[in-house]
Amino acid sequence: MVAIRAIAFIVSLAMLVSCAPSATPTAAPTSTSAPAPTVPPKPAGVPTPTAAPAKPVATEKVTLVLDWFPNTNHTGLYVAGAKGWFADEGIEIEIQQPSDPSASMKLVGANNAEFGISYQPAVEIARAQDVPVVSIAALLQHNTAAYTAKSAKSVKRPKDFEGRKFGTSGLAQIEPTLRTVMACDNGDFTKVEMVNVGQRLSPSLLADQVDVISMLPAWEGVDLELKGNKLDFLPQRDWCVPDLYTIVFISSEKTLAAKPEVARRFLSAVAKGYEYAAANPVEAAEILMKAAPDLDRELVKRSQAILSTQYKADAPRWGVQTAERWQKHAEWMLQNKLIAKPIDIARAFTNDYLPKS
Repeated sequence: MVAIRAIAFIVSLAMLVSCAPSATPTAAPTSTSAPAPTVPPKPAGVPTPTAAPAKPVATEKVTLVLDWFPNTNHTGLYVAGAKGWFADEGIEIEIQQPSDPSASMKLVGANNAEFGISYQPAVEIARAQDVPVVSIAALLQHNTAAYTAKSAKSVKRPKDFEGRKFGTSGLAQIEPTLRTVMACDNGDFTKVEMVNVGQRLSPSLLADQVDVISMLPAWEGVDLELKGNKLDFLPQRDWCVPDLYTIVFISSEKTLAAKPEVARRFLSAVAKGYEYAAANPVEAAEILMKAAPDLDRELVKRSQAILSTQYKADAPRWGVQTAERWQKHAEWMLQNKLIAKPIDIARAFTNDYLPKS
């Protein structure tokens, strides 16, 4: 039930478009190299250059605040730890699991944590309130939230929401999102009955108290289907709501100015973890389950198979973000009065700390 409530809260944030300790890094395997080629002697009088000794990377302790309990959104972090990639970069990472999904934004914004996991809409809201947080990498490349109904209800498109009960958690952004989606399909929003069920979205759907809710199919949807429920999903980004980066890594302007190389080293390890999880979903799922053994094994395996295709999706490499995506969604937020003023997109996100290849 804790997991369901967590996902319900996260989905509510996603609709703006729309306790396991951290793994201990293991030592990196010792690499072997081929014998050095024989170098002919230099002519007399020519000095032999001496190679500058490699500077050891100083270990830097950093804190990363998750958005909620460990799940397949976080697999790349645990892969990076298990493979020793944080250690290779001289990063000693403490992963904190909050009791409140907004904790990462609060702690990073107050410079009480170097890094966090949050959501593009949350960053947009923060920037509009002059909170100097910055999205430094896209964990997922697209909006992964979807409207969901039991298959028996025959809800195949937004216009089918007419005459139905829509389960809402009551957040202000849910109605503008639904209005956009309904208009996109020539539907009449006034014919939808909005039912505030708080965070009991899935239980209300299963009990037929409502007909449609929003959820994250790659986690909660998989969980409900494993329990025998037959569901239909309508991805939100298919219906005129500007696409967005559902989940992002964040830092603060102060941290990035003071520790730019730490941010680069951190993201170098993280990027390796997510690239590996994208290419090796079965092994990645096993690593996550070792880090968070209380998770349901079949749920993790099936969810990982889905999300491993979404970490990079159609992007050239993991983590990259575009100004166009941010601009379109921020404008939609402003038009729907979800932020009070325009934001400076150039300060809301950056690709500068990602690996170049």
